[in-house]
Amino acid sequence: MAGRSSRFRRGDAARQAKYAASKIKQVEELWGNYGPLAEVWFDGGMPDPKAGFDVLPVLKKLQPRTMVYGGGNTPGETIRWMGSETGKTAYPCWSTGANPFDDNSGNPAGKDWCPGEADVNIQGGQWMWQPGSDNGLRSLNELMEIYYGSVGNNCNLLINAMPGPDGLVPEAQLRRFREFGNEIRRRFGKSLAQTAGEGSELELSLGKSQKIDHVMLMEEIIEGERVRRYVVEGKVGPSWQKIGGGSCIGHKRIERVTPVEVSAVRLRVLESIGKPLIRKLAVFDTTAPATAGRYDIAMAP
Repeated sequence: MAGRSSRFRRGDAARQAKYAASKIKQVEELWGNYGPLAEVWFDGGMPDPKAGFDVLPVLKKLQPRTMVYGGGNTPGETIRWMGSETGKTAYPCWSTGANPFDDNSGNPAGKDWCPGEADVNIQGGQWMWQPGSDNGLRSLNELMEIYYGSVGNNCNLLINAMPGPDGLVPEAQLRRFREFGNEIRRRFGKSLAQTAGEGSELELSLGKSQKIDHVMLMEEIIEGERVRRYVVEGKVGPSWQKIGGGSCIGHKRIERVTPVEVSAVRLRVLESIGKPLIRKLAVFDTTAPATAGRYDIAMAP
């Protein structure tokens, strides 16, 4: 926004002030007339207050609860960009770091809470609508891989839609989003078994030997990310065998495991900061056909 015309930078203060005032009016309209916003993204950083674009007070007044991405060094920034537009992040992905947030993986020792966010477009290769945009939409399998590489790695996922000339998102895109949500619910809407608890060891009985291919872990994130290293074991016959493990759990960690018949699953936290608080330990068989009935979750996890 600021300084886009070289004429303004050469000292035309009156025109610069007029231009800045018009932009403030625009953000007041956008932030003040359409209800609560989930997130405001300043692509390239928040505008320079010295150029007359001091939008932070406007944001705090009109959208005090919105999440903010601002280029990595913006006061009040609450989301950390993962550095690419693939929709994925490397593992581990911690929600803490130190401002400016220059470490895409985060830092478990960081004092600033700023969860990661991975962005991607619904149509590979472009962000804005053009004729034919609905050709080449990302496939359902590709979207699920993106989901595993973001949400499954303790990262927020932001998927871009491309409104058409009428201001509406075309039906082809909406259909793909619905398919995506339905597939997430099919796989993870109802677990075979789940539990919660505190401490360095948590056991989940399945009641009988059953095939599993996914393990979902969640911490009580309101108390922070406490787990630093863990292992997941499955009870195969009379013996416990390692089937997964890692470092960061955070809000959510989804592990795809080699399909195995187990009668119980055990989480062992090998290293933590304080007592581990596990909101969910759940197991799934995503190859099983969907069953009717209520899901554990109303929306995609």
